[in-house]
Amino acid sequence: MSVEHTPLSIEPEGTALPIGVNTLNGQSMDVYSEPFELPCDPAKKAICESHLESGVQGEMLDDFWMAGCDFDKSLKEGLIRIQFSCPGRSGLLKRCRLTLTQYDKEGNKLNDGTVNRRIES
Repeated sequence: MSVEHTPLSIEPEGTALPIGVNTLNGQSMDVYSEPFELPCDPAKKAICESHLESGVQGEMLDDFWMAGCDFDKSLKEGLIRIQFSCPGRSGLLKRCRLTLTQYDKEGNKLNDGTVNRRIES
């Protein structure tokens, strides 16, 4: 389930998992990841999980740190909140539709990015 419009709540009571600290210009920000949002259909979900195991989310995170993160808002709040989601690969082109979305503390969407890679299965 998307965390849009949902205030940040940290494990163990909430859903967000702290995954580290990022520093920009000497100012540190806590990094949180919400649970993955994958298709409910078992066959589609299995394809997504195998694709994630190949490391595509790591590549997306690298791109996110370099060009996609809204550091202005993150610095003000002192945190970065992300979530990976995917409705499953596209039927016709067999492309991955994995999306990385950044939210603020209150669940407002700051930005997102998708991967555009053909996947087999």
